[in-house]
Amino acid sequence: MPHINLKGLAVGNGLTDPEIQYKYYANMAYNNTYGVKAISTTQYNAMVAEQPKCISMIAACQNDTSKCTAAQAECNNAQLGPYEESGLNPYDVREKCKVKPLCYDFSAPTDWLNLPATRKALGITSKSSQWSSCNMQVNQQFSNDWMKSQQYTIPPLLAAGINVLIYAGDGEYCACFCFFVLLLLVA
Repeated sequence: MPHINLKGLAVGNGLTDPEIQYKYYANMAYNNTYGVKAISTTQYNAMVAEQPKCISMIAACQNDTSKCTAAQAECNNAQLGPYEESGLNPYDVREKCKVKPLCYDFSAPTDWLNLPATRKALGITSKSSQWSSCNMQVNQQFSNDWMKSQQYTIPPLLAAGINVLIYAGDGEYCACFCFFVLLLLVA
């Protein structure tokens, strides 16, 4: 295995423990600190009623990976679906989703990352691949991992002296598996 001289990393809005985090989606959608009610009382009650099933399926996934895709489908449909229907930005409950699928316009950084000069500076030699802010095909390939607890990943990094920052905004509805990771490397 190659050695990576990693100095630190940051995980923004990461789904690290779905068994805990999915318990709070209904409340965040209905009763968040900003007073934004993204869902109706009926939707809230349905989400709360579904939570035990969702949490049970997530728990089963921890021991049997074959159950993870079903847990992802059930929980995301029941706990994320009603919020998505609201048209609000899942990364800031105070805003409407402006540009699908990620609610923000990433065309400027995408254009810059696809410039020949940028690609050359980054050492990208493939002519066929292009930068994409969110590749759903790649995202789907992680469907068996979505509901897996990631608690085990951080303690060994900290023990090895790697700096770790985990952060989430108080207006972010969902912690997503497709999270932002920033690696700080030293050559």
